[in-house]
Amino acid sequence: MAVWPAPELLADRRLVPARGTHRRIQALVAHGWSMSKLAEKMSWQVQNVSAMLNRDQVEARTMRTVAALFDELWNTAPPSETRADKGAITRAQGIARARGWAPALAWDDIDTDAEPEGLIDPLSIKDAA
Repeated sequence: MAVWPAPELLADRRLVPARGTHRRIQALVAHGWSMSKLAEKMSWQVQNVSAMLNRDQVEARTMRTVAALFDELWNTAPPSETRADKGAITRAQGIARARGWAPALAWDDIDTDAEPEGLIDPLSIKDAA
């Protein structure tokens, strides 16, 4: 039987599985947050966000940073004041759709180690009328 310490108790550089961290970033991108905006909010370079998405493990401090960002943004619309902002939202959502990234609520009440089943992309639903 494995016992996992609370995330806030782990040493910053302790390596942890990256799946939850990946899913949080992916869900924010599916919501329309560009990786550039996410990187900016975390004071990261956008290349670091992309590289992190290719790792099996991340440092505990990365996990905590991404979790805090997710908690802040998961139900907040990305900026859409300018044409560039609107384009960034469209591109982010397109990337998420193309890669099969699930939105935040797709993981609600689902085992975080399992893949979501039966997800319907709300942007792909055609008006029946």
